[in-house]
Amino acid sequence: MKYANVSANTLFHFTNKKKNLIGILSNEFLPRYCLEEMPFNESNIVEKAIPMVCFCDLPISQIKQHLKFYGRYGLGMRKEWGINKGLNPVFYISKGSQSKKRFQNIIKFLFSDFWPKENFKEHPHISLKEFLSYFKPYEGKIWRNGKYIEKKFYDEREWRYVPKLEDFLNSGHGFRYWLTKDEFLEEKTKKICDEYIGYDLPLKFGPDDIKYIIVSKEKEIDGLIESIEEIKSKYDEKTKKRLFSRIISSEQIIEDF
Repeated sequence: MKYANVSANTLFHFTNKKKNLIGILSNEFLPRYCLEEMPFNESNIVEKAIPMVCFCDLPISQIKQHLKFYGRYGLGMRKEWGINKGLNPVFYISKGSQSKKRFQNIIKFLFSDFWPKENFKEHPHISLKEFLSYFKPYEGKIWRNGKYIEKKFYDEREWRYVPKLEDFLNSGHGFRYWLTKDEFLEEKTKKICDEYIGYDLPLKFGPDDIKYIIVSKEKEIDGLIESIEEIKSKYDEKTKKRLFSRIISSEQIIEDF
């Protein structure tokens, strides 16, 4: 018996605007702060904004809901590229699970006064903060277009890139690795932080790392080809032709897969 794949050799990243897609092709993936619920708090919900680039690990036949929710433009990247760049699937935590309770105890221990505060770069807080950036509730609320939306995050099979905290500190721009919810919702603050971390710590790729370039409608393909033609400093003519062959529309995916 042949079984359908529940994961793929492609990691998809979606956006809701054509100009964002062209920006990625021109300037790499730039991390942006996303508001996340910290799944280990015992009493009240704590949310932090974490810099990241997100992908989903699904076959192209199963990305229709993602296209509707996150946007009908995107890139499908080779999974081997993602692994080599240090991407990792997020860890989904369900409410009341034993793993959640055990990890809460570890957090309490590491953030106690047991560990000395000097020699910060070797402090376990560094590793813990980076590790916590890859945890996500099994289900919950996501902040989207100015409001919360209920979502089962487990369905997304998310892979995530989060810049290393050490690289963040060495960049010297003075912002915190995580932002508070209030800072995230302050448009000017978020914009400044996004710009600094994005251009300081991009997630780079080459043209051969791209498997699919997705536009919303068939009629947009010619326009995207023209836009790629204009990226003269990054792609030579031979490379551009290879990229053109990888363009597909959301219309095609929804209709044919």
